[in-house]
Amino acid sequence: MDPKLTYLLHSNCAPTVTQTLEIRRLLESSEVSQLRDLAVHPDELPGLLRYLRGTLSLIRTFPAELLSQVFIFCRDNSHALRYSTIDPREAPMILGHVCRHWRSVAYSTPRLWDTVSLSNFASPDLPLDPSIVHDILAHSRDLPLELSLAYEMKPESLSDAFAYFDTLWASHERLRTLTLNLSNTKSNILPCGKVFHVLSSIDIKINYPYSETLDNWENMHYATLSDTLEGFSSAPALRSLRLEADFTPEDILIPTLPWSQLTHLELFTHAEYNLGRDIIIECPALEEVALGYYFGPGAELPLHTHYLRTLSLDMFGEGPDVVLLAFVLPRLESLTLRTEVPVHAMSALVALYERSRFSLVHLELGMDLPPEDVGLLLRIFCSLRTLSISGGHSITNRHFTLFNIPSRPIRHPRLQSLTIGLLTFDLDGAVVAEMAETLAPGAARIDAPFPALRELRLPRAAPEHMRPVFSEDVEARLETLRATGFLDDSIESW
Repeated sequence: MDPKLTYLLHSNCAPTVTQTLEIRRLLESSEVSQLRDLAVHPDELPGLLRYLRGTLSLIRTFPAELLSQVFIFCRDNSHALRYSTIDPREAPMILGHVCRHWRSVAYSTPRLWDTVSLSNFASPDLPLDPSIVHDILAHSRDLPLELSLAYEMKPESLSDAFAYFDTLWASHERLRTLTLNLSNTKSNILPCGKVFHVLSSIDIKINYPYSETLDNWENMHYATLSDTLEGFSSAPALRSLRLEADFTPEDILIPTLPWSQLTHLELFTHAEYNLGRDIIIECPALEEVALGYYFGPGAELPLHTHYLRTLSLDMFGEGPDVVLLAFVLPRLESLTLRTEVPVHAMSALVALYERSRFSLVHLELGMDLPPEDVGLLLRIFCSLRTLSISGGHSITNRHFTLFNIPSRPIRHPRLQSLTIGLLTFDLDGAVVAEMAETLAPGAARIDAPFPALRELRLPRAAPEHMRPVFSEDVEARLETLRATGFLDDSIESW
């Protein structure tokens, strides 16, 4: 056999035009006499022909630049971004195990390694070897890094954990985004005294252990939110901060953190409203805020957030009215409010809408809202583009008949998307179908109550025993609206 063809069998090089014609001739040959030139044992002939057929694969003709883009696509669609980049069963690690050419292209593509996810949660059998992490960081060259770390300290691996974290923080100058999910973690494994020149986003979640009975943990100092934030005092590019903890935090308003730079803030901790209020006061440039698990009275001072466009509140306690009345938001565009105690919610919402200079266009309410309040909301909030109302299992037939009253129809000229749910077993299917048909867009209906509406979402409850069962006639009417793309009543759990 031609030595050049033998070379192709041991490499990933693409055959030339002449070699391609020769290989196709051999593969299409039906006479054994024509294959004698291959000089192989008859038993080895099928395997050899299979390898020759592989040399014609189009992947061999891919330029290295195009192959690297395919590798990046594989990385972005693998489980590695959610679990562990060092998993040999997922991209990018598995790409280097195919052949020498693929390994060379993979290791020469820095963008393939600039997003790193490391965890000992989902893959406890995969050791977090500092040398492997060092190699991964080296492959990314000088690109900014997006690092996601989920780590649980174990008594038997404390020394390995310290070496592992030292390897990570050696690249602190290149960190652009950092996600930390820490459990049972000592504070001294976190970065201290480092300068994060390009760090723009931090997402921190800390869980305290449920049991502290082990003798190995008796003298352990667990990481706190303030301990963690102290490590990021030198971050001139920091713009986004998210904090989540399953405990009541200590005073996290440390003076060394650059609060005034933040434009995006999320706080999900068991803390009183006053703590969130004080933090917001220190962040005059905020554009997006999400507060969760806040409770108790407060709001002695008004919150003048002149640049805030998006506000999300997940409230427990004395109701949202106290908090809503504290905000002065002249540029508010999107509001999400979830609460179990909607005391005076509508009056507070109306007051907030007036203070926002009628700029609100996206509203999502997760609360028990009576049909009368829904009608009032649609009549007053004239600037809305999207509206979502989810009251758990409190959505009744009256919420749908509200749209079917011909004598006093509700009209809204700008609303484009409406969501009402969840649909449960005690709803009348005919009422739901009539409401959906009333709101469906029609080119000939110049007097349509919702002329701009293009999407109606009526999600059904996920538990089968709670899911509504409509008649065949109702389902046929709804299917007509589904086919147009106007109605979405798929199963959803909230």
